Amino acid sequence: MKPAAFEYHAPDTLDEVLALLAEHGADAKVLAGGQSLIPTMNFRLAQPAVLVDLNGVAGLSGVEESGTGLVSIGTMTRQRTAERSELVRDLCPLLHETMPHIAHPQIRNRGTVGGSVAHADPAAELPAVTLALEATLHLQGGAGRRTLPARDFFTGLFETALEPDEVLVSIEIPTQPPRGAPQRRRRTGPGGVGRGHSGGTGARRPSHSCRRSRRRHGRHRPARRHPRLGGLPAAPDLGTGPTGADGRVRTGRRRTGVIRRSGVGSRWVSVGLMPDREGAPSCDGLGDCGSVRPRVSAETS
Repeated sequence: MKPAAFEYHAPDTLDEVLALLAEHGADAKVLAGGQSLIPTMNFRLAQPAVLVDLNGVAGLSGVEESGTGLVSIGTMTRQRTAERSELVRDLCPLLHETMPHIAHPQIRNRGTVGGSVAHADPAAELPAVTLALEATLHLQGGAGRRTLPARDFFTGLFETALEPDEVLVSIEIPTQPPRGAPQRRRRTGPGGVGRGHSGGTGARRPSHSCRRSRRRHGRHRPARRHPRLGGLPAAPDLGTGPTGADGRVRTGRRRTGVIRRSGVGSRWVSVGLMPDREGAPSCDGLGDCGSVRPRVSAETS
């Protein structure tokens, strides 16, 4: 597929960009990295009449520390640049660890931070990170410059608060402490509610031996029962079992109807016990069994 015909503009300044957007309004689209817009145009899901390219506009890219506790990222900053930025690594560790999970290096070499945020794809990583880090977005249009928190910028599926004549200029992200630094958190549970203390970051992770045990043995699950069976009625008296070490005679009663999966398709097997002959001892359920013959009935659910 090829895109529909469109008019292409490559301005050199932000003022020219804003003038073009004001002239064409909703018929114009801004091109940043093009990793989402161009495929959409190729499938003709988007058919803008005018395309305004931001790649030649100076002053829209770069990563810098803007004031106390803030990192500013220009809208045209390549994702690969943000990924390799030492400033992002030191002051925004969550963003730094997120970047390698965005598509693959070829996409990140061309894709921009601002373009991904403005695209507002709910499956993308950068919109989620800006929300999690409570970032601030700076927009500029014909009416001037305005600032929006990330929670107000995203308004729906692929929808933002950007006006047709506005451009996302930069993103400011609050700095975070380095990974593993002590943080103040609140204890929860009996005896610990409401008492703060300094400790490691996040909740405790299970030990290696605990995780290995879970993988090997799994979790305890309740016994499954066949959906066609109701309660588990008591079995009839099958006679008395052998005498135990304490001298008491065990009755050998047990409940029937316990269901186990046979492991083949949806076949269920009902296992019970019946005496081999009249008056023969049955299993007492404690490991001392007489001569018993299994009774197996199967039905397909």
